[in-house]
Amino acid sequence: MDDPVERLKDGFHKFKTEVYDKKPELFEPLKAGQAPKYVVFACSDSRVCPSVTLGLQPGEAFTVRNIAAMVPAYDKTKYTGIGSAIEYAVCALKVEVLVVIGHSCCGGIRALLSLQDGAPDNFHFVENWVKIGFPAKIKVKKDHASVPFDDQCSILEKEAVNLSLENLKTYPFVKEGLANGTLKLVGGHYNFVSGEFLTWEPPHNAVERLKTGFEQFKADVYDKKPELVHGVRLLRLPRVPVGDPGPAPRRGLCRPQHRQHGAALRQDQVRRRRLRHRVRRLRPQGGGHRGHRPQPLRRDQGAPLPRGRRARQVPLRGGMGQGRRPGEVQGAGRPRLGAFRRPMLHPGEGGRQRVP
Repeated sequence: MDDPVERLKDGFHKFKTEVYDKKPELFEPLKAGQAPKYVVFACSDSRVCPSVTLGLQPGEAFTVRNIAAMVPAYDKTKYTGIGSAIEYAVCALKVEVLVVIGHSCCGGIRALLSLQDGAPDNFHFVENWVKIGFPAKIKVKKDHASVPFDDQCSILEKEAVNLSLENLKTYPFVKEGLANGTLKLVGGHYNFVSGEFLTWEPPHNAVERLKTGFEQFKADVYDKKPELVHGVRLLRLPRVPVGDPGPAPRRGLCRPQHRQHGAALRQDQVRRRRLRHRVRRLRPQGGGHRGHRPQPLRRDQGAPLPRGRRARQVPLRGGMGQGRRPGEVQGAGRPRLGAFRRPMLHPGEGGRQRVP
């Protein structure tokens, strides 16, 4: 059996003679510093080395590898190793693309999907680490409950990548880079069984887009140009919206202050509105000095009183017992109700008759 240390030495000797010595244009600039374009979050699985599978050259990608390629949410007290790598790559190295890559047959994803509530841990750290992807597990269990376990693992491998992409947005420096357009998030999945590699970009949340847009406006305009904002504050807004017809006129009235509103009405509507409370009962058509037109009744003939006036006190008909004094004969000394009515002529069939 070959010595493992000798294996490493032989491997480096091969790399130096075949790559390092033959490509000085690649390694000479790296002696001054690094300027990678990518940050690659990949699984620690030995079958998925991103530099080999993606053909990345030295100095091209800043690589972070862990179990199941998990990226936890922002927390200054936990997972500081991942947080420090992200901060250094974004703030110091000024990378442009953050890539999270899952892969097929992932043991960490299988361990996550196999977790049971209350079951003892088989490892010291693995179970607690893979619980970062617990929200993705709940989603797969809910949406694909009838799918076999192996197929659920394949689905969860991609959902865990999406969860890590969302967790990257919780880091303030990543959020700022996304708002400014200097950063880009990419998800990937490497299937080494079939030899396929898929990439996608997470959908942009419209609410987050509005929030980041306002934060950028506040930082670039609102806080830096107070004279512009102060001028806007002094503007007076109209109390009544443009196009408001104003208050509606009171029912039954057409006063001058409502003339503008009434001008839009038809003339017959205005006339009916004015005469709404002037309707009076009319006598039957007949002769007279006014021709055969119906004439209004007089007040003593039973016409209704004008609205708003108190009705006059008409004496009650005698013989009913109202208003009699003790010992007074019923109906004595009191004129009949008909005595107040004037005689009038009413045209009948046989001529004019005197109506008492």
